[in-house]
Amino acid sequence: MTPTLLNQLAQRIQQATASRDWQTLKALDHKVRELLLRHPECLKSAACAAEISQLKATHQVALLALSELLTEMETELDVMQAQNERAMAYQLAMTMEY
Repeated sequence: MTPTLLNQLAQRIQQATASRDWQTLKALDHKVRELLLRHPECLKSAACAAEISQLKATHQVALLALSELLTEMETELDVMQAQNERAMAYQLAMTMEY
């Protein structure tokens, strides 16, 4: 594993995060995991230290973006469920009137 490869992965993770391409981000995450499991010495290598730090920071930003999106989606789901419950209650009330 080379510092150049780590830089490329960090850049691709940044691009996937910026474009909200979650499938690509997932694939890149798996690739990083696989590479680090195959080459654990890279984590201790002085030659890769800066790139590993950059990759960690980039990964953290991506994780934060995913977390924010998840929170946003949960909020939207809660709103939709509340709207659905109100619609069902209204429908039930309308049926009971007749």
